[in-house]
Amino acid sequence: MKLSKQVVRKDQLGVVNRIAGIDVACHKNNDTLIASIAIVDAHSLKIIESHAWAGIASYPYVPGLFSFRELPSIVRLLSTITHRPDLIICDGQGIAHPRRFGLAWLGIALGGTL
Repeated sequence: MKLSKQVVRKDQLGVVNRIAGIDVACHKNNDTLIASIAIVDAHSLKIIESHAWAGIASYPYVPGLFSFRELPSIVRLLSTITHRPDLIICDGQGIAHPRRFGLAWLGIALGGTL
């Protein structure tokens, strides 16, 4: 079964009280990654918690497989949080990716839970 078929496209969130925003930046001249997460209160938009991580990518740059480079740092960031978000927003292609998966596999990797 293709992993892209496991992506849930329907709203099953319920009430959203905390939102996590995640992004990963890649150095243009080497394999250094810098990942950051901010968790905000969905009603006031005040930052509840934030973390950053810098390290070396464990996967090489391969066009079309960029999420393989980013996902380990995202999972690492999620392991540091103390406030569980109800919704995670990432800078990635998701189902808009040519293979209809991209960074959408973060949800599959997490198994729908943190």
